Amino acid sequence: MVEGKDLNVSLDFDGTLDNPAIQILVKKLMRCGCQIYILTCRYDDLHRHLWQPHSTNEDLYLVADILKIPHKNIYFGNMLPQFKPKFLHNSTIDMHIENDAKEVEEIETWCPKIKVIKI
Repeated sequence: MVEGKDLNVSLDFDGTLDNPAIQILVKKLMRCGCQIYILTCRYDDLHRHLWQPHSTNEDLYLVADILKIPHKNIYFGNMLPQFKPKFLHNSTIDMHIENDAKEVEEIETWCPKIKVIKI
């Protein structure tokens, strides 16, 4: 596998990193030295009561802990429009893995230097 010491990779959580197959990929990326970040449109812990389908983030933190992704590498969008492309535009992320076609299109439009992988 390619050496990834300087490669920063972000992933969506719901529909992406919650998938066991993607978790296996992340483990491989981390073994190659990639830095992994989670970008989710979910509400953060302060605002999570506003969104009933995910009124806790325990499932997200559990996966992050299992994969050894530091909590400081988790970013919550609080359901703000275009959170991911706006965040990525000013970031050092090299690649983003996403399952939502609309978000993929927005990221590709706003952030042409970032490799986006749609799953």
